[in-house]
Amino acid sequence: MNVQVIAVAFGGVLLLISVLGGGFELKELKVPKVGVGVRLLSAAVGILFICLGFSGSDSAPSPSPSANTGGTTTVLAANPPPEPVEFFLTDQLGESEISEQVTVLIDGKNVGNLTVSQSYPNAQLRVTVPQPGQHSYAAEATAVFDDNGNTFEYTGAGQGMINVRTGKTYSLRGSVSGNTWLVSVEEEQ
Repeated sequence: MNVQVIAVAFGGVLLLISVLGGGFELKELKVPKVGVGVRLLSAAVGILFICLGFSGSDSAPSPSPSANTGGTTTVLAANPPPEPVEFFLTDQLGESEISEQVTVLIDGKNVGNLTVSQSYPNAQLRVTVPQPGQHSYAAEATAVFDDNGNTFEYTGAGQGMINVRTGKTYSLRGSVSGNTWLVSVEEEQ
């Protein structure tokens, strides 16, 4: 008999006392007549024990031996939690680009910034996610370009899904369409 069953049974006895007022026997338990104050207290404590008994019943039952297995217990192993996955995001300075800064979010969480310039044309960011598989990304970027001596700034953004695998490298790519600069993340081959 577990603790939850005992708590519910004890709470039931206390509620029985509060309703009947005592003067009864249960197996080897004799309950004398009680007054109104004791009956009210018995009702409150009985309800408390019943609630405690039912609130503890959410836990998984322990495995019990099966009659068919000759008394041996078979315990099914729970699936182990997936291992965290580490991958890399890279960015390179594009043609006619002076500088670029990209903020990357994976599954809605800011994982860092990649900054490239003429002095530092390559950047890499190590990212860890809880498990392999599909993850959403969002990127917000600002870049300065040189167009035959005239500099201009683009603000870009992008979002999508990537299939994350351990040790893989994913590159940020930008494409300009009119006044819109779209940023995407693509797996390196």
